[in-house]
Amino acid sequence: MYNPLNETSEVTLRIYQENGDKYSEKTIYVDQTVHNWILQDYPAGAVKFEIEAKSESGNNAIKHFEMDI
Repeated sequence: MYNPLNETSEVTLRIYQENGDKYSEKTIYVDQTVHNWILQDYPAGAVKFEIEAKSESGNNAIKHFEMDI
């Protein structure tokens, strides 16, 4: 996720526990190359991940996905 109009974009990863409480949040600034998150700390159960790319217009791109850990 990146904005082709900017050299870098602010991207945030949020992890939510099975009960809906936020477990962690990490923000990185990415350019137009591939970036990876290495996660070694996340809760067990039905975990929800949310990735959000900020936009200057306020129309942020958000992607949700869930995994059973």
